[in-house]
Amino acid sequence: MAHRFPGGGPAIARQTLSLTGCGALLLAACATSDDPADGGFLSGVSGLSSGTYDARIAERTAAVETEQARQAALTAELAALEGELAAQQRRIIERRAQAAAAGTPIPADLDARVNATLTAAPGGRTDDELLQNYRRAVADARELANLLANI
Repeated sequence: MAHRFPGGGPAIARQTLSLTGCGALLLAACATSDDPADGGFLSGVSGLSSGTYDARIAERTAAVETEQARQAALTAELAALEGELAAQQRRIIERRAQAAAAGTPIPADLDARVNATLTAAPGGRTDDELLQNYRRAVADARELANLLANI
């Protein structure tokens, strides 16, 4: 039987093509990555056996714990500032009532600042901005309480 292709015919050509394809697949499978989303089976086995995945998990866990601690500190500071602002607002109300009881007039500009401070609701787009606005509101309220005490 005569072959149409020199060098062994179509069967040999298919075998060569199959071997080339298998070789390319093996090389692709050997490419490893520390990122489980990027790697294949061999990367997974390598990551598990080398401890790379455990290290990534520990790193991410530490980052989450750090962020949780930061958030807890921010929440505690915000609660303290809210309490301080409420206490200063109560002082302002008491001082204004004392001035009224004594018949001492409160200047219009000071009374406007007092009303603005009593109705203020500090806000912010970020945690830092919110805290900064609360700090400013507490400082303003403290100043107004002292001004009212000296009328």
